[in-house]
Amino acid sequence: MRNIIMISTDQQKVDAMGCVDPSYYTPNLDKLVDRSIRFTGAISTSAQCSPSRASWMTGKFPHQVGVYQIGHMLDPQEWGIAKEFNRAGYETVYFGKWHLGLSPAHHEFQVTDYRTDGLELAGAQTDPRFHSNKDAVTTAQALNYLEDYDGSKAFFMKMCWYMPHPKTPIDQPFELIDLYADRFPLEDLPIPDSFYQDDLSGKPLFQRERSAKGESHLNTVVLFTSDHGDMQGAHRLRLKGVIPYKELYSVPLILYLPGAKPKRKIIPDLISTSAVTGTLLDAAGIPVPKECEGGSLLPVLERSEPLSDECVFFEHYKAYWGRHPMIGVQTPEWKYVYYLEDDLEEMYSLRNDPDEVTNIAGQPEAEEARIRLRQTVEEWWTASGGFNRPAIEDPESDWLKYVK
Repeated sequence: MRNIIMISTDQQKVDAMGCVDPSYYTPNLDKLVDRSIRFTGAISTSAQCSPSRASWMTGKFPHQVGVYQIGHMLDPQEWGIAKEFNRAGYETVYFGKWHLGLSPAHHEFQVTDYRTDGLELAGAQTDPRFHSNKDAVTTAQALNYLEDYDGSKAFFMKMCWYMPHPKTPIDQPFELIDLYADRFPLEDLPIPDSFYQDDLSGKPLFQRERSAKGESHLNTVVLFTSDHGDMQGAHRLRLKGVIPYKELYSVPLILYLPGAKPKRKIIPDLISTSAVTGTLLDAAGIPVPKECEGGSLLPVLERSEPLSDECVFFEHYKAYWGRHPMIGVQTPEWKYVYYLEDDLEEMYSLRNDPDEVTNIAGQPEAEEARIRLRQTVEEWWTASGGFNRPAIEDPESDWLKYVK
């Protein structure tokens, strides 16, 4: 039996790695990339923490399990990845950020705390309220667990860091780590092209209103990803929200699979992060159950090129800057978004406009594709249940104040 480790960050966009963009410094992540398979077409199911994480736990889209936004609780009666690993005889371990109400233990993770001796802050904040401090604790727990591991039982470990997410949702900057403060002079940091190219004309009004505020070699499988990205100034916006751009939805996904001989080292196929759950089970040799609708990415390793009809769906409900429920579909050529309550559309030609600057919904040359894509995404939404699954609000969450 293989050991399985899933590592995730919070709010890291797909190119926020030194091996992709040298303005980032990620030496350890780059080493993992060197020996792994990198998926460059991974699309988050939702660009918000709780809904995206619900997909990781269940292999479903957020609306299918009633986690539409931050502050909604994942029903502990729902099928989940820990339950399946437990049935297969694994020890299931969870350290770090949860953000799904109750606790990992309520979802049958067996180990959710561990010793932290040897904790090394390495320039991180000593205040336990800061994300860098929390991540140092998480890392110490994971390293100590691995040091104590005796091999008697295979394990599935989920280690989830809070960073690089800023300390609070709206008004705080990203955390400065003194150890690295001199490495990134402000004048050397790149600005996204769309900051200058996109005045948000032709886009939904609420996006322009936001912009106007000036916010701008072990037998162990390892999967690394992030729940969603960050705007980082693209389209004159920062952080996240109910907006459809690649900076939020394209996330890193790296898979280290011992013994694998994939036909491609870098895989650009469009894939959904709802496949994370099934991939972890599949990599462990555990049959992927029907409940895990996102399937597995391992069959993708056998392909020499993308499927001709590939597409991936995504959704968002409500965030700090208002309620604008949207559903979307992305293909190699197009991105289409429909706002369910606002009755607005966004559509981009990804081949001609990769930065998603010009909204061509309503333009005659795109009309045939618009009709087809809207039908596709509406059929998916209806077939997958739409808003039929009621949400459970987490009474312990203080995040609801930001989204109500």
